[in-house]
Amino acid sequence: MIQHPTITRIRRTGYPEPEPEVVGICEGCGEDIYEGDDIYDFNGAMIHQVSMCCMEYISNSAISTVAE
Repeated sequence: MIQHPTITRIRRTGYPEPEPEVVGICEGCGEDIYEGDDIYDFNGAMIHQVSMCCMEYISNSAISTVAE
């Protein structure tokens, strides 16, 4: 019978796997970025590698104008 790794770890150590550490805030969506998340580093700004986060970051940071 196959055991889930978390159950095996708890039985072996008595503790569940620790929660991932928050390492920053996404400049697009404002949500936490956890250790191990895939992000873009854009001149020091951390952004989730999700299109909505990127779109929000650009819409909040860029100047809107009309192309000529």
